[in-house]
Amino acid sequence: MDIEVSLLPGKGLPPASLKWEVIYPAQLVEFVSPPLSGAATMDAGKSLACAPGRTYSHLCLVAGGRMPLAGGTVAILHFKIRSDAPPGNCTIRIDHIDAVTSDLKAVKLTGQEGQIEIQ
Repeated sequence: MDIEVSLLPGKGLPPASLKWEVIYPAQLVEFVSPPLSGAATMDAGKSLACAPGRTYSHLCLVAGGRMPLAGGTVAILHFKIRSDAPPGNCTIRIDHIDAVTSDLKAVKLTGQEGQIEIQ
């Protein structure tokens, strides 16, 4: 299954780089590498990289150049439901977000979470 990570345009200067943590229940789903760069990342000429954090998370970074990120899809993350996962809901969360403008000013962004139904 795919999860889109999107940046919504806000007030003030848009970020030029972005770092976040993807938190998921590792006993239910598996992060499948590599993620895909979204249109906002590609249009800004940036690169996307994700690496394992803890057992239940990955850290992702979008960076490169000084061009800001416009609103839109930043990344497409791939997950696989584990074969022994019981039916029910699974929460995937984007959290611990750090973002800076091209002149290195911090941008405050709020994380989000979503539910996946395992059948």
